Amino acid sequence: MQMPTARNVIFTDGSSLGNPGPGGYGAILLFCEGICTEFGGSEPHTTSNAMELLGAVVALRAVRQKDQHTAVYSDSSYLVNNANTSLSRWARNGWMTLEGKPIANQEKWQALFEILKDFTKVDFHHVSGHAGLLGNERCDLIARGFAEGKRIQLYSGPTPNHPDAKTINDWFENFAPYYLSFLDGKLLKHTTWPECEARVKAKKGAKFKKIKTKSEEADTLKNWGARF
Repeated sequence: MQMPTARNVIFTDGSSLGNPGPGGYGAILLFCEGICTEFGGSEPHTTSNAMELLGAVVALRAVRQKDQHTAVYSDSSYLVNNANTSLSRWARNGWMTLEGKPIANQEKWQALFEILKDFTKVDFHHVSGHAGLLGNERCDLIARGFAEGKRIQLYSGPTPNHPDAKTINDWFENFAPYYLSFLDGKLLKHTTWPECEARVKAKKGAKFKKIKTKSEEADTLKNWGARF
């Protein structure tokens, strides 16, 4: 995927167990100052569309440098298309559709509209869901975790110290995670954990790791003194 020109980058995703049902959102904000902050939350009775929207609202509220170009990436056509083409029209029409009906999730759309007034420039971009894009995959995990009532550890700190991605490039990688095992000087790739586990379980000196990015792959091979 092409790297963004924006200074602030946001990934966001939403999930619900039933529509409506318990829901959660996940978002990642990559500040232009080199800081990465994750957000997550839940609502007991909601929809996936509402959670997609809430994730964007929460992350945009947290942007400090609102005079800097900001880009939002989501797999929700509902969020991206309406933010790009319908939001201003809804505001002019008193938050009614062209058919004269109140828009869904009006409160959240109004919140987004007010937040965007403070920004110099915000772009909304659609990405394919569940296609291996790390930023999207991480947000999906956070959103589903909160929807399911799980405790998800959220990261906030320097971007290079994030456990899943060391550079902003990593977040935009279309990378299919896999497992590496290293035993008796032989390095193998595994597509599933059971396959990897079968090779390393109870084996003295065995090494194994789930690989989520190309930079993590390179670091692991270097640390193990191994190569393909």
